[in-house]
Amino acid sequence: MAAEQSSQEVHSLDAKYVLDALLKHNYLPAHKGDLSEVPPTFSGSSLEERAAQDLADSGGRDARCGYDSVTFLSTRFNNVPRALAVPHPVAHSRLSLCIRDNWESLKAIETNENSFIRPRRHRDGRLFTMDYESGSKRTMRELRQAFGERFVVHADISNCYPSIYTHSIPWAALGRSVAKTRRGPNEWFNALDKCVRDANRSETHGIVIGPGTSSVVAEFILGAIDEALRDDFTHSRFVDDYQAFCATEEDALDFVRRLSDELRGFNLSLNARKTAIRPLPCTNSADWVHQLSLWAPSGDVLSLHDVVNYLDLAHSMSAREPDGSVLKYAIKAVRGQQKTDDALFALISYTFNLALHNPVLVPLLGEMFDDMRSRDIALNYGESILCMVERFARSRCADGLSWALYYAENQGVTVSGSLADEIVRCGDCLTLAQLRRVGCADARRMVREFADSLVSTVVDEIDKYELDQYWVLLYELFVDRERANPYANEDAFDIMSAAGIRFLH
Repeated sequence: MAAEQSSQEVHSLDAKYVLDALLKHNYLPAHKGDLSEVPPTFSGSSLEERAAQDLADSGGRDARCGYDSVTFLSTRFNNVPRALAVPHPVAHSRLSLCIRDNWESLKAIETNENSFIRPRRHRDGRLFTMDYESGSKRTMRELRQAFGERFVVHADISNCYPSIYTHSIPWAALGRSVAKTRRGPNEWFNALDKCVRDANRSETHGIVIGPGTSSVVAEFILGAIDEALRDDFTHSRFVDDYQAFCATEEDALDFVRRLSDELRGFNLSLNARKTAIRPLPCTNSADWVHQLSLWAPSGDVLSLHDVVNYLDLAHSMSAREPDGSVLKYAIKAVRGQQKTDDALFALISYTFNLALHNPVLVPLLGEMFDDMRSRDIALNYGESILCMVERFARSRCADGLSWALYYAENQGVTVSGSLADEIVRCGDCLTLAQLRRVGCADARRMVREFADSLVSTVVDEIDKYELDQYWVLLYELFVDRERANPYANEDAFDIMSAAGIRFLH
């Protein structure tokens, strides 16, 4: 039951495309179809193969230490943040090149019929997105697979990426018993294992969430589990979420048992709270989707009252569906329809109010600002943006703050010294890098002092992890000649600077 391709994809993958995608388009977190993980301010698009090779060949750090990553907290629908990572460029380059060099051994993940997160050649240059299957395609697939069956299983891997054991890469390649007899460092699977560990402080447990390299590794390991289940069950997998249709309850229980056994073979386990067996037939969508679809406003041009009434309905429903994307669904539905100017103003104002309490909605404001520009309507939201900056700085909400600072820069809003002080207290690398661009002179001084304090604490190799957690900020300061290279005996910053690489654009 192969996942169908979207209109944003074209066929054929080769090792060169894989490397370019991993370096330039799936380096910073960029899996969502609308690229809403981080603002467009950040990009790895200038990291080319030649510079990556030079970075991979660079030295100066104890090989036993590995590298740390910049952490960026991304808020989910239940307002619980998830830690995304931007790996150090040396570690990321080595891992990306290792994947390129061994793509022939890894490329089976491209044709895994059970996975919906397979690598693809996308027109925007990415290798992975999380929006492969539209709602209508999913509905038709599930209706076909459910026909004649009596039960459906939903299962989820517990804490998947942080639980992946890097030494299970050889297990997926050869099988566990054979892998133990082939431990040479020149074996491709052991080299990949080493590169994965180096990108995460040489840890054997856990792979970082965010870059496409981690998706390659996860798909390779989980693909081995799919293969073990394929002949006996009809199942599909979306990252770490499984769905299986079964003829009897015993078959459904057998799928859960078999899946659990296969996962244990890779030191993974099922999440008991998210594993369930349901009788068929059952609804294909959540109740809130049916209700919002039924009550969606219609007409050639929506009025202010159409917009407000519909969003009021979604807001009241969201209180009963805290883990669902009710508000985002409703806002996108209204935004996609023709509206009067007053209705557009109402949509923006309502979204501003909701976004203060639901940071996952903040990226949607950018599309509405574009709508206003297309109508030649002046953007006068500076005060609201600064209010948002202050709210998210005080609540230490990194992704909401990052998007608010992006809007501030685009609308010419300057962040004052007092507000900058609150942002610096957050200690978030990416937002500190943005503050240098939108803050007043005092704000920029505070950022430099923060960086100086950070560098002053480094006395040995292990302390370099502290620098790695802020490498984006430190590199921007280095390129702008506001401070020297903070990494003693390491020339990664010099290599990137000579190649004209920037991560803020």
